[in-house]
Amino acid sequence: MFGEENPKLTPVEVETISKFISNYPYSTLTYLCRMLSLKPAEAAAKVMTFDLCNEWWDKDAFAAALNRDCDRLIAQEWEPGVSPITPLTKGQAFQLFEHTARVEIDVTWDVYDMMHRMSLEPEALRAYLVDYCISSLLSRMKHIGGGQSWVFAPETIENAAINNSWINGWPNRNEITPYCHYCLSCGTFFTDTEATCDACGASRCLVPQRPVPIPGEIEERNHAVSFDEIANL
Repeated sequence: MFGEENPKLTPVEVETISKFISNYPYSTLTYLCRMLSLKPAEAAAKVMTFDLCNEWWDKDAFAAALNRDCDRLIAQEWEPGVSPITPLTKGQAFQLFEHTARVEIDVTWDVYDMMHRMSLEPEALRAYLVDYCISSLLSRMKHIGGGQSWVFAPETIENAAINNSWINGWPNRNEITPYCHYCLSCGTFFTDTEATCDACGASRCLVPQRPVPIPGEIEERNHAVSFDEIANL
């Protein structure tokens, strides 16, 4: 029995799955899962009730490819998740990025090694190194998660870069601030000490630790260690 005749499928599911089949593999299983709010195994099971063939695949090849995709996503414990009713604030988006994004830069030479080995002045080295790092990152952003190319158009990235948070004052003490540094309600960045957001009044998500725990030895005092002292250690 083909899916078009399955009374357990809604008209929306029939239309969505039919379009998926006609465009697979260019229409991905993850796309189908997001559209129907289904886990990979659930989505694949519904697809299997249809006539599995299109312009690129016969039935056996289609089923084999779909099963491989499904097994891979299950092994990765991937799920479509739930789309929020309202868009996330900048602060909430940053919180999510911290759990899902991994951006790492490591260089085996320090700045002086590079200046010496390249015979470059600091200004030229800075320009080359920043250009290289950003170019490398954006080249990978073209295919986030193996998706379509240029999800972020060059013009979109250019406009976002102009308003980059770090250039425009991203807190420079993230590594020693022992609690959340931006408001999850409105996205405003906290300073070092406030317990509530000056912009919207929301409470800071975690209670700050006082005194601040840091490695190494510092002078014993009766009051909390200031952040200026920590920054100068």
